[in-house]
Amino acid sequence: MGNYKRFLIMLLAFLVLFFAFYFVSYIIILQKSSSNFHSFKNYLISNTGTKSRIIIDSGSNSFHSINSKTIEEHFGKITINLADNAEYPLQAKLYRINKFANSADIVILPLEYRFYLNDIAPKIFYDHIFFELSHYFVYSPLLYKIKLIFNTPISSLLKSFIRYINTDFKMLKSYNHADYFEDFKNGLRGDHIFNSKLPFRNDITNSCKQFIFLKEIVKKGSLINKIFKENLELMKKIEKEKGVKFIFTYPAVVGDDCYDFSGKNGAEYKKFLTDIKKLCNSNGFEFIGDFRSSYFPRKQIHDTWYHILPEARDIRTKKLIENLDKSNFKNDLYADSLSNSSISN
Repeated sequence: MGNYKRFLIMLLAFLVLFFAFYFVSYIIILQKSSSNFHSFKNYLISNTGTKSRIIIDSGSNSFHSINSKTIEEHFGKITINLADNAEYPLQAKLYRINKFANSADIVILPLEYRFYLNDIAPKIFYDHIFFELSHYFVYSPLLYKIKLIFNTPISSLLKSFIRYINTDFKMLKSYNHADYFEDFKNGLRGDHIFNSKLPFRNDITNSCKQFIFLKEIVKKGSLINKIFKENLELMKKIEKEKGVKFIFTYPAVVGDDCYDFSGKNGAEYKKFLTDIKKLCNSNGFEFIGDFRSSYFPRKQIHDTWYHILPEARDIRTKKLIENLDKSNFKNDLYADSLSNSSISN
């Protein structure tokens, strides 16, 4: 019994030391590496000095499908596009918004369906949390930081350590506020800058419907994941504490069969599209538009089912503005001018 007790004590001591070492290593690598990686989108949300902005956030569908400058010119408010990748957790995105929210900001969320179905961060998110995505860690509260640390695979930490020692940080381009201020002054708002059509990605091996609805997720009952319902509660808290207003809408999709409900699980997916709207409405959030209003034929595809070409982007932006003009927040969206909106340099 004495040997068994001694073994348990040694095991416990080992685990405590291991997790302490893991925690300290995590923080050191993140602090050292993150200081060398900067983001124009983070600059926009942290430096726009207007009291009320229009903020767009989601995965890459909005990065490719929205012309923020057109929205800005229509409503007279600075409009910034934070959209990046649908595999980055909505909770992390919300904490960034909460960190820099101004009273009366309006956040438009054209969320990909993954956020409703299975919003669990893949390994690639943790592989980059020490570098390009470090802001998601830095802007989060303590409990979420602890969650991120203990959800990060050891392999991601090791990979980041190897990347850190092999990176010549002196060779990285050094961005400063003056660089970003010039980009902002030249009309950039965080949207995708289209140069030429890209080759199709591997996503195309699945049909549009399989890809956007995550074919493996179908279960009996509600398809909406509890994680999204928890995020709705976080959004209520942000609204109450910061005065932010959230508006949901459907994402831009492109393809032949995206909304073909005649096949297997078609009825479930069609019901899902109305269920997400009902759920958001029942929690006090407005959900504008119809899923068909942001759906485009395959000829408008850029490189994957969520990415559209500039011609379709302009149509989608125009339709989004029309739906916003019909929303309950129409009066909040408009400003007299941009004269009170500024960005620090």
